[in-house]
Amino acid sequence: MSFLKQKKYYITILIVLIAIIFLNGSYFKIVNIQGKVFIAKVALSKQEQIRGLGGRKNICSHCAMLFKFSQAGHYDFWMKEMQFNLDIIWINNGRIVYLVKNVSKNSIKIIKPPVLAQEVLEIKAENSSQYNFKIGDEVKIW
Repeated sequence: MSFLKQKKYYITILIVLIAIIFLNGSYFKIVNIQGKVFIAKVALSKQEQIRGLGGRKNICSHCAMLFKFSQAGHYDFWMKEMQFNLDIIWINNGRIVYLVKNVSKNSIKIIKPPVLAQEVLEIKAENSSQYNFKIGDEVKIW
């Protein structure tokens, strides 16, 4: 993508993000992994973190949910009340440190990462494979 097209793309995403914030009062961040951009709703409260994306019917390919924690730790995730599959990405110090692809909406298993992370990103299943995300990839969050 040329620099001018990339700049227009980021400006468009920023305008959409600002509109969303003013329309529903939610808190969003832009997440860039290897040049792929996601608009991530931040799960602020403990209740939002427990619910995550559970109960929603779907998620767009450039949408995400971001879980930010006050310190690095072993943060477990589950698929309770999920209606679509997910890729789950654990992030620490601006890098992917663990990644689970295509977690089934029907899974009853608790996913326990073997590494410390301070942020976790949930994205549409198959995005990680499509974009070839891997452990060690840089993650920028604005």
